[in-house]
Amino acid sequence: MKICNCKKMSEKNGVHDESICYTLCDLFCNLRCKYQWTMVLLSLLFTLCVILIPNMSVCQISKLTELYLSVFSSTLGLSIATYAIVVGFQSNTLKNLLKEKDDNKVRPFHVICASMIFNGLIQTLSIIFSFAFQLTNVPMLFYISTFWGCFSLFQIIDILLQLLGLRTFVSLSDES
Repeated sequence: MKICNCKKMSEKNGVHDESICYTLCDLFCNLRCKYQWTMVLLSLLFTLCVILIPNMSVCQISKLTELYLSVFSSTLGLSIATYAIVVGFQSNTLKNLLKEKDDNKVRPFHVICASMIFNGLIQTLSIIFSFAFQLTNVPMLFYISTFWGCFSLFQIIDILLQLLGLRTFVSLSDES
């Protein structure tokens, strides 16, 4: 059951709304929420484990932050490339992906695109907090970056599983 009213929000006085509110509503309406909450909880647990590591020096945290910056800038590039590949599918495949599932009016293409874009936003947050830590050396920024980074890595696993599911639609279009 969908909670959001993106369709109602999209038109006001006959004018199509392309504001940030509509875009974010559309993004969050197409995410699979229970999986997102599971990933948030796993990320919190991992971040707590990092916080509880005894005697972690600022130098060690700085080295980890440099590692975060290289890893998450690379995964962000990979996410953008993967999104471009999915958007570039041939038209028969896209038609199959855009068909609504009968049970809850969810379109697989919208779900995978929302997951990929959301993951890109999360990776960007991780990079921003890593830069902020390098500029200020405030440990809380490192822990926030760790949380967003863990969440992003769990999100990548979810996206890979969704991409595995896309093979059904690609093979359906090959048969057509």
